[in-house]
Amino acid sequence: MTLPTVTKPLTPAESGRLDKLEAVVERGVSSFIEVGRALAEIRDSTLYRQTHATFEAYCRERWDLSRPRAYQLVEAAEAAGRLSTTVDKPSSEGQVRPLTRLPAEQQAKAWETAIKAATSDGADRPTARHVEAAVREILQPTVEPATKKEPESERPKGVGLMRANEAINALSRIPKDDPFRKRGLQMVADWIKHNH
Repeated sequence: MTLPTVTKPLTPAESGRLDKLEAVVERGVSSFIEVGRALAEIRDSTLYRQTHATFEAYCRERWDLSRPRAYQLVEAAEAAGRLSTTVDKPSSEGQVRPLTRLPAEQQAKAWETAIKAATSDGADRPTARHVEAAVREILQPTVEPATKKEPESERPKGVGLMRANEAINALSRIPKDDPFRKRGLQMVADWIKHNH
């Protein structure tokens, strides 16, 4: 499939801003937060439009970043930004990436739990393993092991809806012009309709 040529030129101010943001991405590996924020602004302001039809094409051709990788960087930067009030700030994208699976309001709690786990392990900083464990703890609360499978009527209520809300939150971060966004939201809505 050939994408249409984009002909809407950037204003001089937008072109200058794109140059500055691209310089951040080029330095990129030095700070995942700067890179993620720069990519988010390029995406949100459609600063790629003069040379590329989509943000995904821009990332692939300009930076050799796949769509999932570009969004990982954006989401990790957003999550790290939410932790800016904490004393122990994340130092790598790998530490932050597990947090992106949580709703924004639970990310700081998971980070604090990871810091405590790292401290009790004698580490200076939490590792991705610490953060992953904290995220799992929030997503899958401890349940007493059962010797037999519980009837569906006795299972905890709301777990499915929590997962559906997580899916909706993730899908809502996808740009509105993405052809798969609507399909994904519809799949979640269908699942809710048929399972609750």
